Amino acid sequence: MKNNYLSLLHLLDLYKYKSCEDKIYKFILTCDMPLHTKRVGLDYYFINKQYSLREVGKIYNVTPERIRQIVSKFVRTLMHPSRMEYLKAQLDEEYGKLIAERDNLEKRLNAINMELRGYSSLEKDISGNSPIDRLEFSVRTAKCLQNAGIDTIKELSEKTEWELLCLRNFGRKSLREVREVLESIGLTLL
Repeated sequence: MKNNYLSLLHLLDLYKYKSCEDKIYKFILTCDMPLHTKRVGLDYYFINKQYSLREVGKIYNVTPERIRQIVSKFVRTLMHPSRMEYLKAQLDEEYGKLIAERDNLEKRLNAINMELRGYSSLEKDISGNSPIDRLEFSVRTAKCLQNAGIDTIKELSEKTEWELLCLRNFGRKSLREVREVLESIGLTLL
């Protein structure tokens, strides 16, 4: 007899965590995805593990093909690298420690790269009214700041993290980059 839960673990490459069904279930409950996708996915993979697509379709009064589409969206959503990393970190303490160590090493590497680029010497001749172009941001970050009308370093340092994250196409990577560059010249965000 087919077990949908085990097939999900195979798809997500999490088979060694098959005994952690409760943790995986709780993680999925907190995931940010459309409610109907979450409901159908949980119903198919956790609640009615032995049901076929047709049987789940009868519950929701939709065709088996539509259930297949929703279930595949559910799996794709879960397979997003950031979600998978977070889930594995929750399931495996050692993996979580490795992720934290990797993040620390990335920060140290970025600090070394900034020193090599000459930010430490740049710190001395940058004033708050200096144009933002003097800092070496990635193209995406520079464009986002430019489109938001942030032209000087002073304007940038007066923004909060939340204000920056609300900018279009400005994500966590860009925020991390801005934080690191500002820290390298002795400034911080509000």
